[in-house]
Amino acid sequence: MSTTINIVAENIQSLTINGRSVDLSLYLPAEVVEPEPAIVKPTPVISRTRVIQSAREADFTASKVLWYSINGMPVYLRKYSHILHDLYELLRKEEILDISRLNVSGAVVDTRGYRWYPKLCVSIQRADTNKMVREILNVASFTGSAIKLFIRLRTGELVSLEPPIWR
Repeated sequence: MSTTINIVAENIQSLTINGRSVDLSLYLPAEVVEPEPAIVKPTPVISRTRVIQSAREADFTASKVLWYSINGMPVYLRKYSHILHDLYELLRKEEILDISRLNVSGAVVDTRGYRWYPKLCVSIQRADTNKMVREILNVASFTGSAIKLFIRLRTGELVSLEPPIWR
């Protein structure tokens, strides 16, 4: 049979139970250490986000896409090249070759930073972030897709890129 005894008191060193002395210092910490306060990172607040409509309104170098949506369907944590690839999938090969502002080839090219996309049947050369953002907006306007990108810039500023639909 066990009995639980809760004792609320300060500076108790020993306790006698049924004639047996128990040294409480063996069970209590020698000193009480206060935990350090946790560092709380601020969460992004949509109301603090600057809304922009053009890729020329910000420098996207070293920025990070937090999420984006195409025609109201949200996608989280993607790279600019993935967004562009998703948009290119809405087009035929000939349209990609005609409208792209990036270096695109209809043949397999394995040099100078090109990457072959078998599903699209094109090779696309890598580009800097600012060119990629402009190309994303170019393809989105050509396809008539409503696109919205929520981006953290290199400076830490949050921007929401919401271009108007022209088509």
